[in-house]
This record gives sequence, C-alpha cells and structure tokens, in this order.
Amino acid sequence: MRMRSWAKVGLTIGFLICFYLPVAANEYYPFFRGIRAEGMGNAGIAVVDDETSLFINPAGLGKIRGPYFSIFNAQAEMNQTTQGAIPNNSGDATAFMSPTEALDLAVKNPNQHIHSEAQTLPAFVTTNFGIGVYGRYSVDAQVTSATNSVQMNYFNDYGAELGYCLRLFSGRLKIGATGKIINRVYVNQTFPVTANLSLPNIAQEGTGAGLDASVMLSAPWLWLPSITAVVHDVGGTNFTLGNGIFYKTGVNPPNQAQEINAGFGLFPIFTPRSRASITAEWDDIMTAQPLDVWRSFHAGVELNFNDVFFIRGGVNEHYWTAGLEFVVGHNQLQLASYGEEIGTAPQEVEDRRYVVQYGFRF
Repeated sequence: MRMRSWAKVGLTIGFLICFYLPVAANEYYPFFRGIRAEGMGNAGIAVVDDETSLFINPAGLGKIRGPYFSIFNAQAEMNQTTQGAIPNNSGDATAFMSPTEALDLAVKNPNQHIHSEAQTLPAFVTTNFGIGVYGRYSVDAQVTSATNSVQMNYFNDYGAELGYCLRLFSGRLKIGATGKIINRVYVNQTFPVTANLSLPNIAQEGTGAGLDASVMLSAPWLWLPSITAVVHDVGGTNFTLGNGIFYKTGVNPPNQAQEINAGFGLFPIFTPRSRASITAEWDDIMTAQPLDVWRSFHAGVELNFNDVFFIRGGVNEHYWTAGLEFVVGHNQLQLASYGEEIGTAPQEVEDRRYVVQYGFRF
C-alpha cells in the first residue's frame, strides 16, 4: 500500500476523532447491534452490507454481491464484571437468560454493573432482498448496597424480518425497507434483593409489528462517498398485537420509539487486495440532548485485507472500540470490544464490554 494512501486514511481518522468530547448520559438500548459495527464505534448504517442490513439499514441489502445463507451466527457479549465472575462460578455464564440468575450474580458483585447478552440472526440474503429470524437475551443489573435493591433491565426478543431494497440510477440511489414482527419479554424495574424474580410475576410481554425505512445515496467518485438516513420503527413499534407467546402476563411492554439515524461513509481502495471503510454516524437526530450533545455520535474505520482479515477501531459516544474478523472458507470469527456510557450526567461511568461471534455461511 502506498504511504500516501495510508496518510489519507490517518488524516480522515484523526478528523473523526477530533469530534470526541467527554460527556455523560444514561445507557442507550438500541433494538439491535451488530458486532462489526460494535468494533467500529457502533457506526454501521453507512457501511453495512450483510444480513445485519435487515436491522441496521435495509438499503444495505443493495450492496450484497450475491445470495448466501447465514445459517449460524451466534453472538455472546459480556462486560468486564460479568466476565471476571464466570471463572468463580460457571453457572453465571447463563445469567443473561434468567433475571433470577442475574440477581444472584449482581448480589455477588454489589455496586457493580452486570451486563450479558446473546443473540442470533440466521438469514438468507441476496442482492436487494433478505429474510431472517432473530433471537436475543439481554440483561443489565446492579445491586445498590445502600438501599439493598437491584435495578434490572431485561429483554428477550424473538422475531422475523423481511427486507427489500430498490436500486435506482445504477445503484447510486438505494431505498430500503424491512418489515418485522417481534415477541418481547421485558423487565425494567427496581426490586428488593430478596424478591422472587420469576418472569411470570415481573415481566411485561407482547407481540408487535414494525417497519424500518432508509435511503442511501452513493456518488461515483474517488472513495465512493455515501450518505444515508434510516428511520427505525416508523411511527413507533407497539407490542399490542397480542399478550405474547410465553408468559401472557397481560401487561404489554412499552413501545419501541421511532428513531432517525444519519451517517456517511468513505471506501478507499488501496490495492486489489486491500481496502478500507471509514464512517461516522449520528443516532436519534430528532431528540435533543442538552446535557449530552455527543451521546449519539459514533465513528469508525475498518481495514479489509483480501476479505479474509479485518481490523476495526472507532469511538462509541466517547469511548474507544476495536474489532477483528477472520474468514476461513465458510467460517467467520469476529471479536470486538466497546465502551458504553451507563452514568448519569455530569458523572461519567464507562462499562467496558467484550463480544464474540461465530458464523457459518454458504
């Protein structure tokens, strides 16, 4: 790779990082996160080009080169506290599946944030089209010693997605949409540490249908600059189609609010076997953040070597992120780490998280 090309990438990354400001905000709970974006500062809408387009940006379906099945892509995520507790008790590894187990783990680690998550997205995708099924368990819990109570956020989602992208002007303009139906089991409460956290007693459950829509414009210039906007959960996704399929608690979860995200991407090609993706993104642009203007800012870069080895880095809100990917035949292994803000302004609290995903495609 020529030094001049590397210098351009370095200047661009430096330009993005200059936007960093140290701020604080409460934790942000998106509907979906992909591990590639997590390694790139959670900036994904302008660069996504795989099955995660179904959730991140349906216009990305127009960038898929051809048909493939992603039949297995299990992803697991933990924060530093949870990861450190597992060697002492292997049962803690399944804390993300049960509020009771999460409470037990939080009690063992008072005044520390517990976070664990697992998700999967088997899918068939091809150019302009995709269909997939989705599953996620996620739990956040923290025991406060002073009040002998635990704050818990729990999600268990199962659903299906169907997406399509319309390509116009030789693909320079892409218009995408994804319809989805999701069954959600949800908990967001504070409990005494002695509480019985049985899901039928504490959860809200319901089924909802939603729509994501997006537009992407790519210019036929050097580095292929692209701008994109995505409207997630158009009009809001309400979980009121039914009382759910597991516990039928009779209380529906709150709606998933509409969110508009915007981003841009650059795609320099250095040699026939090496290229990069550089991106920045602003999430939830219609919501004012007077105490945390930069909470929604994300930026990242990816270096791609022959579609086999990938190196990623970026800024999520205002914490560093990093990622690696190895592709061998049909096998795909990805690793990532990112920092999430869980504090309340003006006090910053970083929650460092680690993610691993194995996928099999053909």
